[in-house]
Amino acid sequence: MDRRSFVTGSALGLAGIAASGAIAGVALAEEAAATEAPAATATAAEGALASAGVSIPDAAPAWLGAEPEVADADITATYDCDILVVGAGCAGSAAAATAAELGLNCITVERAACVPETREYLCGVNTKYTAGEEPVDTGKLLNEISRYSSGKADRDLIKMFIDNSAETVEWVGGYMEAAGKECVIDVPSDHATGGTDYYLPVVQHDWEPSYTYPMRNDLFMEKAAEEGNKDAQLALDMWAYGIRKYIGAYAAAMGGIDALIFTAGIGENDAAGRAKVCEGLSFLGIEIDEAKNKVRGEEACISKDGAPVQVWVIPTNEELAIALDTLALTEGK
Repeated sequence: MDRRSFVTGSALGLAGIAASGAIAGVALAEEAAATEAPAATATAAEGALASAGVSIPDAAPAWLGAEPEVADADITATYDCDILVVGAGCAGSAAAATAAELGLNCITVERAACVPETREYLCGVNTKYTAGEEPVDTGKLLNEISRYSSGKADRDLIKMFIDNSAETVEWVGGYMEAAGKECVIDVPSDHATGGTDYYLPVVQHDWEPSYTYPMRNDLFMEKAAEEGNKDAQLALDMWAYGIRKYIGAYAAAMGGIDALIFTAGIGENDAAGRAKVCEGLSFLGIEIDEAKNKVRGEEACISKDGAPVQVWVIPTNEELAIALDTLALTEGK
């Protein structure tokens, strides 16, 4: 789906929420102006989006459904924003990053304790990454997807995906390539279909190494935090705070520490994350060198010279550990 259309829909959703006065415990700041809020909110969002070349239709989309009813006594806090994104999954995180790029005040609501893991494969039709492959027959693809649903799918929605997915994939690619990941195309193999025409277009994209930090949702939420999204920044702060608590607890249990090691996907690759974790730990002798910390995926000592506690980045090798354990089991050791 077109990213800008998604943000446009979110702006209209906010207008619908304003009409109800509240949703999920969040109310309008001025209850007395609730009847005027839909037009005012839509106008504010429309102005911000119009500057980015995005237009807003006159009517709210049907998927908003009926306005929720929330008792005044259930309202616990009030927040103002241009865009409310419900769910920080793959689509929600992308919407939050897009809102940040447009300079909109965005709140992202997620019921889980953290941002969900990214589904790494991303579908796109005739992108710049597939230029060396046979172009996808968009008409045939439209018919093929419709056939899977026995013709009950919304063909206009499918066509919107086909027409706009390349832009979205290439936009995601900018984030991934800046993080040092390379796009890999999944080329389907021949498929025996008993003589029927089973269409297998080249549309799947993946950025390698996959399922290792940073993934798409990580980069999107970091972008939102950089642009002043307080909720995204809070999520990163809570993540670092939780790790610092564990470091402090184990330091107390062991009577101090000699070294702190960062490893695995985030530990090996996220310099900003390592710096945030180590903030405020100088009382334990943990101090990292900003220049030394600019390392990714290689073994290095990143603590300041002469610091009481050494801080290291050490890449992990889960595959080797699994292979050695498997060998030991098969040999009865």
